[in-house]
Amino acid sequence: MDSKNIESEALLYTISSRDTFYREELKYLDLSDFQYDKEKTPKLFSHYKKSVFYRTKKHSKKVYRIFQWKVPVVIYFDKEIPNKIKKEVKSFYSQVNDIDNLSVTFTNNIDKANYRVQITDEIFSTNSKTYKLSEKFTVNNYFFDYCNYFLINDNRNGIIGCSLKINREQLNNNDHLLANIKQGIFLSLGRFFLNASLMDESILTNLIYENEKIISDLDLSILKLHYYQLYNRRIDGTDFETLLQKN
Repeated sequence: MDSKNIESEALLYTISSRDTFYREELKYLDLSDFQYDKEKTPKLFSHYKKSVFYRTKKHSKKVYRIFQWKVPVVIYFDKEIPNKIKKEVKSFYSQVNDIDNLSVTFTNNIDKANYRVQITDEIFSTNSKTYKLSEKFTVNNYFFDYCNYFLINDNRNGIIGCSLKINREQLNNNDHLLANIKQGIFLSLGRFFLNASLMDESILTNLIYENEKIISDLDLSILKLHYYQLYNRRIDGTDFETLLQKN
């Protein structure tokens, strides 16, 4: 690497004789000032790590890292989405307006959007068969059976676009459609994994999500922690454990 390239990237990293390391690592890994309600969300960090890193660490066979939106999220609904559902989704996500480093808005102009909620005839795999779900839940309640999202990201795990696809014909009613859109948007805000250990159906990272008008304390806290600051490097589970030791 020539000196000009090193100088142009100086704000992001420096080169040592042993390895490449980020100059601002300590700044971006310090969460000592992060505030949350320990009574309402006593297991926040545990749930966060499951939803973000899927129990993996730096030397796991498969390593999962933090994904963050690095640009404002601007959502466009296809015309096939009922207006009532659009209105409810917009109201629901107005609750994240006060979260630092995260902006979620909606537009009627597809050319101004970087996030599209669309109806498709694509058939998705029935992933719910891998879980022992309670008999009270129908298969239509499990998000990835009839929906999926596809992220566009930069080379540092920064999200810059998304397409949320829903097979409308396979969903029983508008309640299921609404629940899937709400949950899909939330999961795609951080490439969050569903958490099989959660039992509260009001939580968006639960395997089963039931429609609620209010975003749960845990989900809001997960988003606030996720976007407390934007990272200029890829953060894995081991990095996050180091971060927790400082908290």
